[in-house]
Amino acid sequence: MMKKGKCFAALLITAVIAMAPVNAYGFETAGEYFEISSEEAGAFLYDGTTVMAGTDGEMILTKSESGWVRRASIRTTDMNVITAEIVLNEEGLNTIRYHAKNAGKAQLIVVVPSGAAVNMGTFYVMDARGDGTIDGGWIQENDQWKYKKGDGSFVSSAWLMDKGKRYYFGEDGVMAVNQWLKGWFCWYYAGPDGAMMTNTVTPDGYELDDTGAYYDPTLSD
Repeated sequence: MMKKGKCFAALLITAVIAMAPVNAYGFETAGEYFEISSEEAGAFLYDGTTVMAGTDGEMILTKSESGWVRRASIRTTDMNVITAEIVLNEEGLNTIRYHAKNAGKAQLIVVVPSGAAVNMGTFYVMDARGDGTIDGGWIQENDQWKYKKGDGSFVSSAWLMDKGKRYYFGEDGVMAVNQWLKGWFCWYYAGPDGAMMTNTVTPDGYELDDTGAYYDPTLSD
């Protein structure tokens, strides 16, 4: 195990705001096809696609061929259930009306007509502003993550602080994962979720301090 050292490198924390376009998204699960469209203020990010729906809004689920979703629940990562119910709207489409207490990472659990509970995956409930912008802008492309700013560009060659964790994005705008990152007189390590690791030992045996740094005197040369 390598000894840890202090490093006084300054991390550039980028504040970002993303635009949220009105969108629709279809997906297939358990052999059944669902289409999500939405309206009202706010947005969430589902499988890398930003969908307008809001912390107070409606998410419309329609289904091709036979069968309808009967009920659904939206659970935050701390397992607090966000209120949700299936109703029939004026167009005859099943609608999930929900109220998200807090913005953040969540999972959508839908019960299909067979009675099976299907996890539709992770999405992000985001706070909406009056001008239509939202806080945050995680975008998934080809199993890689990027972060879109309010001007439409992506964070690149910079650090990002999000919900108390630090992430680094390379020149191509892709979030670093499972790799060393060079700082001033030290190194940082991006873990499997992309977050900078602290107070731990890296997979290759180097100990990181509480700032996430491993001091390397050769970097001063």
